[in-house]
Amino acid sequence: MLVYLYIIVYLCIVIEINKNMTYRIKEILDQQGLKQKDLAKRLGITEAEMTRMIQRDRLKDDTQERIATALGVRRCELFSDFADGTATIVCPNCGTVIKIKTED
Repeated sequence: MLVYLYIIVYLCIVIEINKNMTYRIKEILDQQGLKQKDLAKRLGITEAEMTRMIQRDRLKDDTQERIATALGVRRCELFSDFADGTATIVCPNCGTVIKIKTED
């Protein structure tokens, strides 16, 4: 029973992280004066493929890296702006606050 609870919490965290990442990608595009189609072109894919890619439950690590490289940012910046080197994610299921710290 406890294992199922951990799986549910994990999935909630993954879904929340992806929502944050999708928001951040759009935010970075706005900051750079780009559109989603511009990012798709940089990645060598169609705009429809780009839309499907960022709407998935979880972007693969290599896809995250490709997007970050195409945008000229560090991969960790896809999760949060990390202006102070940290980001906070709140689990939508239990409300637990998860702090993430980046190190370079």
